[in-house]
Amino acid sequence: MQSYSKGSETVKTKESAAAEKEKSKEPETLETEKETQTEEIKVPTKTVSKETEPTIQEEYKSKESETARTKESAATEKEKSKEPETLKTSQEPETLETKKETQTEEIKVPTKTVSKETEPTIQEEYKSKESETARTKESAATEKEKSKEPETLKTSQEPETLETKKETQTEEIKVPTKTVSKETEKQKETETQKKSEATKPKTESKSKVLKNKTKGIALQNASEVSVTTKSELTEALKNDAVQTINIEGNFIYTDALETDKKIVIKSGAVFKWSVYQDTFKVTDMLIENGAVFQISPFDFMSRAVVAGSIINQGDIQVTSERGACFFTAAVKGNGTFSQTTSKTYISYGTVPDTMITGSGYKINILKILSEQPTVSLPASMQMGDTITPIFSNIIDGVDLSKVFKYKWNNGSYDIYDGAASPTLTDYGTLKLTVSPKSPYIMRTITNSSPGSLDATGTVQKKQYDVIYVDYANGNNNNLGASKETSMKTISSAMNNITENGTIVLLGDYSSSAVIDKSVTIKSEEGHVYLFAPTNR
Repeated sequence: MQSYSKGSETVKTKESAAAEKEKSKEPETLETEKETQTEEIKVPTKTVSKETEPTIQEEYKSKESETARTKESAATEKEKSKEPETLKTSQEPETLETKKETQTEEIKVPTKTVSKETEPTIQEEYKSKESETARTKESAATEKEKSKEPETLKTSQEPETLETKKETQTEEIKVPTKTVSKETEKQKETETQKKSEATKPKTESKSKVLKNKTKGIALQNASEVSVTTKSELTEALKNDAVQTINIEGNFIYTDALETDKKIVIKSGAVFKWSVYQDTFKVTDMLIENGAVFQISPFDFMSRAVVAGSIINQGDIQVTSERGACFFTAAVKGNGTFSQTTSKTYISYGTVPDTMITGSGYKINILKILSEQPTVSLPASMQMGDTITPIFSNIIDGVDLSKVFKYKWNNGSYDIYDGAASPTLTDYGTLKLTVSPKSPYIMRTITNSSPGSLDATGTVQKKQYDVIYVDYANGNNNNLGASKETSMKTISSAMNNITENGTIVLLGDYSSSAVIDKSVTIKSEEGHVYLFAPTNR
């Protein structure tokens, strides 16, 4: 009975505390009490307002003292059971939060330690409180709806376990969102892949077109590339797949260049080749209209050789006089060769005369620049033969009579009046000296330039049985073997007539005559001419 009265007082104390809680509008605490006895005491401890906390603590302290006394008597009846550790913890709070936790434990103690007789009465009291709490909760919910309290206040009133549940729910919601996002990305990737496969034929078609013309040499399989720098040109020349190189930039190339690839200097580009002693040989080169190809031997000992085949629709320039430029390339087109120097040697027949507008250049007649030219006379010469000098290392097709000056000499005086192919009328020694006329030159790559070539031979004497002499119209350089080749004097005819030969006069003769052979002298048939030789 003593335990019951104490339990009764405990219930009254709880009722007064509940009344104060209702005044402070904290209904949720009482709602939590009806779930379990242990939990319904924990929740109000955490959710009571700061104003009611001191009053509740004081009431709980008085309850604790009464409960302690009840426990002592109960402990005596139950063979002195041990006092709960929570009593000690509740008596020594350190902070406000510790006090709250202590209050929870303190309330647990009387619940656990009350006698079995008092438990039914307490439960009935709690049930009455639950009904009051439900009514209070309904009115509180109505007030909350009107005041629209922030969600953060509700969150602060919920146990930490509920916050953890919310976080878990949030994560659970996020996870499917991410999953959907990944699926969507996969779908997009699949659609993109399908579109890529659909457009692949078009892309390949375009790539085939672009494959034939590519800036630089990034595409190694391109058959046609465009270059704007020396390094790009060098790489394109090394690439076996490249067949056409378009020069589109203005730059200087300083290395030897020999290739069978097609080189195109595009309109607007200025391509300068500047070397010391090297060769530029291209089998197929195009200089577009508006493009410029410059050759610049940069040192006084330089020799730059340009060979191959060029179609010139633009302009060719030799810009340096320090070194020699040997231009041997065959050029066609409607362009110009506007700039030359005194050391520019253009091979004979390679550039049309109408294309060359520069001045000071020379026409080189040598076929092989590294070989010296020669001239010679036929090995067998006889009076009456028409001979032509034999040249070596002269470009085929050169008009010898136009290019060279000829000087013939019999060892005593000049003969044949500079003929390129004379008929031999004198026997004995025959000497020939040839020299190129301006602007022609015989220039080797070793800077050798022979001014003249010499040849010497022997002409064998040839005599005729009949010699024609025309003192008025004849020429002693003739053989006299016909009327058309009549000689002037009988003395000269003696050299060409055989023993017991005949001299035919084509007109009156009144000149000196040295006759040292047995000959017959007569007038042309049908004519009578005066033969009156003099002593002079």
